[in-house]
Amino acid sequence: MAVQKSVRRVRHHKGINKETNTEFYYDQVSEDYVRKVLSQIKPKMTQSPSLNTYDQWSSITIDQKVRDSGSESENISGRSLAWLGHQPPTLTTRVQIPATAPLRQGSVEESRSMLNLKGENQIGRFRKIAEKLALEIAEFEGVAAIVVAGGLERGFADRYSDVDILVFLRNDSQVLRRKILKLGSEEQKNSSVDVDLEVHVLDDFRRRRTNEIHKWDLRHMQIAFDPQGEMKRLLRQKTKVPRSFWVRKIAVCSEYLKWYCCPPKADVGTVAEAWVKRGGIVSAHYCLNYGLDLIVDIVYALNREFVPSPKWKLFYSYSLKWLPKDYCRLVKKALHTRALSLKNFNSRLSALRGLWQEILPKIEEETGLTPPSISKYFVERVLRQA
Repeated sequence: MAVQKSVRRVRHHKGINKETNTEFYYDQVSEDYVRKVLSQIKPKMTQSPSLNTYDQWSSITIDQKVRDSGSESENISGRSLAWLGHQPPTLTTRVQIPATAPLRQGSVEESRSMLNLKGENQIGRFRKIAEKLALEIAEFEGVAAIVVAGGLERGFADRYSDVDILVFLRNDSQVLRRKILKLGSEEQKNSSVDVDLEVHVLDDFRRRRTNEIHKWDLRHMQIAFDPQGEMKRLLRQKTKVPRSFWVRKIAVCSEYLKWYCCPPKADVGTVAEAWVKRGGIVSAHYCLNYGLDLIVDIVYALNREFVPSPKWKLFYSYSLKWLPKDYCRLVKKALHTRALSLKNFNSRLSALRGLWQEILPKIEEETGLTPPSISKYFVERVLRQA
C-alpha cells in the first residue's frame, strides 16, 4: 500500500533510495545531502529521530511517497530533518536560522556587561518568527536568497528590537513582492513583534552602491537561504575593499582630528579652542563630540572593520580586537559633561588627547604614517594639491 504525500521545497528530480525503498525528490545542488539523510530513515519509523543538533538548525521538510511491504505504512513525512551529525553542505540549500549567532571578537555579551545593559533577551522568540517566515518565503518560486540581520545576527533581541529579514528575488515581480510583504504584515499582527521585511531584486541590489554603514550590515548578515551560493558571493564582493581604503580613511579622520582638538604641537591652536576664545563654549564642547567620533572611526579602521550605524557605533567598538590603552575609561571621561564649562572642556580635551597619543603608534605600525606624513598624504592624495 502506498501513502502519497506532497513534495515541498526539494523538487526537480526524482530518485529511489534502494535501501529503504523510498521515492524522493531532490534538486541538483542538494542531491548528496538528501541521499545521506534518507539513507538513515527507516520505513517503519514511528518517532522522530534523536538529534543532538535539532534545536540548532532548521532544516527542509522532505515529503515522500513511502512504499511498505506490509499491510500498512508508517507516516514519516512532514518531519523536520536536522543534520544527523553531518557537516552542512557548502551551499545553503535549505533554510537555516542559527539558534545563536556567532559573536564577534570580544563577544557582544562582553560589550553588554561593559555597558551594563538591562533587558530580557528574547532571541528565541525572534528566531522562531524569522524561521517561520523564511520557510514560507522560500517556498515561492523566484526567491533567490534570504538573509537575516539586526538582533537575529547579534544573538540578542529585546522589546526594542525587530525581526530583520531581507528577501532577494531573481526577477522583479510585483505579485510575488506583495505576497511576501503580506506574510510579514500578517506575522507582525499575529506576534505583536515588529517585522522589518525588505524585498530586493538580486541584480538591482548587486548594482547598488553601498556606503560604509551598509557594508557593515552586509558583512554581519546571516544567510538563511541561498541554494546557488549567489548571496554568499555577493556579500563577499560588496564587502571587499583594498588596503588603500583603510589608509585613506585613517589619514582623513586623523587630519580632521588634528584640526579640531589634537594638534601635532602644543603651541598649535585647534577649532575647539578657537570657540572657547570666541566665547562659544557650547560650540567648543560640540567640537569635542566630533573629535571623539573621529577617534572611534580611526579605531574601527585600524581593526579593518567597517563602522556600524550611529546607535551601535560606540557599543561595538568595545569588542574590537585592538583598542587603545585605557580606552573605556578615557571614552567615558571624554563623554562626561557635568556642565558646559571651561573646566569640563579641558577635562574632556585631555581625555581625547590621551586617546590620540595611544593611537598614533598603531597608525604608524599599520600604515607607516606619522603626523607630518598624514598631512602630506591628505594634501596629495585627498585634496590632490601636490
